[in-house]
Amino acid sequence: MPKLLPTEQVAHKEEAAADRKRLLTRREVAEEYGLSHRWLEVAACRGEGPPMVRITPRMIRYRVSDVENWIASLVVLGNSRGK
Repeated sequence: MPKLLPTEQVAHKEEAAADRKRLLTRREVAEEYGLSHRWLEVAACRGEGPPMVRITPRMIRYRVSDVENWIASLVVLGNSRGK
């Protein structure tokens, strides 16, 4: 990646910050992160999966930062079975 000028660095950081605040639909989360739309629905009913924002009773959105933090929380180091 080419080195950015100071003004480009600021713009890049601002774009990244804005993207992390963006709200995604369930379908966008499924496509972007390789999850199934149906799994996200089931996980939401079970209280599992990434945190969601309920705009209306039928409108669910996900913050990029919440989805990425949730994925990071699932990382397992070493042998997960404890053997």
